[in-house]
Amino acid sequence: MPCDDVTEMMCLSFDKGDVITHYSLGKVSCGGQVVGSDRFGRFVTGKSVAEILSVTTEEYLRAVRPADSVGEFLLLKHLASVKLVLKALAGQAASGKDAVCSIASISYGPEGTEIRARLRVDLVTEKIEACERGITDFSV
Repeated sequence: MPCDDVTEMMCLSFDKGDVITHYSLGKVSCGGQVVGSDRFGRFVTGKSVAEILSVTTEEYLRAVRPADSVGEFLLLKHLASVKLVLKALAGQAASGKDAVCSIASISYGPEGTEIRARLRVDLVTEKIEACERGITDFSV
């Protein structure tokens, strides 16, 4: 794929208690890690799927404290993407070839579940909206 491809691949793992154990987001074209992946991974690891789905933008921004508006956008993109993948897994959001999120694989094992999903970043950004205070919020 060309380097200007905006598709990213997410790997999200959680144990049998639905606690997230691993998160990564990388570029499909070059395999490079997406900016903010480590920081978001630290935030999400150890939290339950329900906690992540219910966290508000304000709570998240207080927890991660981005340095500037670019950092805020990048960190919010991670949260929006994870919420979208989890909703697609539950059948609450579209997942397919032309959708923002396309579940590539779901693996079940004795340790838990691993989801791999392709995300069209250009469409993920359309899911990020401003709330009444001007802080970004999600419609996913």
